Amino acid sequence: MDINFSCIRTHDGSKNSGFEELICQIAHLQKPGDGKRFVKKDGAGGDAGVECYWILEDDSEICWQAKYFLDGMNSSRWQQIDESFTTALEKHSKLTHYIVCLPLDKADSRKKGKGGKQVVSVEDQWLEHIKKWEGQAKAVGRKIEFSYWGKHEITTFLTLDDPLYSGRALYWFNEPFLGKEVFVVAH
Repeated sequence: MDINFSCIRTHDGSKNSGFEELICQIAHLQKPGDGKRFVKKDGAGGDAGVECYWILEDDSEICWQAKYFLDGMNSSRWQQIDESFTTALEKHSKLTHYIVCLPLDKADSRKKGKGGKQVVSVEDQWLEHIKKWEGQAKAVGRKIEFSYWGKHEITTFLTLDDPLYSGRALYWFNEPFLGKEVFVVAH
């Protein structure tokens, strides 16, 4: 199944809000074994750098940030993610894992551009930003893990043979999911 993220259903009047809500719904289903409480933020008054988060038994937090960037990354978009992380670091003193969600996959950094020049890929930029964010966290005496949910990861969740996940493909993208029960052969 290929999910076309430009076809996401609107939520609160926008596709951007639709993508954020989809990420929050998937994150809610990702309850950690020691998950205590899930919180979905309302970004209208400022979301403190995250869309939603899980509070764990030790009161640490796993936080998600979603950005609806369909057509690649540029310095302005990375700056928005930087600002979100800086805000989250400041406002979420128990943050231990920050998950950035974008509806695009990271290109391979081994690719060559015109004239044989090495292409700086989203993967390269991601790794650079992780170093920057780890430095910010270390400067305030904290250690934070970073994860990337791109098109592949989000599509993988939406195509799990589980109605809690696969039903969301139909709702958000009008994409029916054919689970294993469809392929049962009668004898």
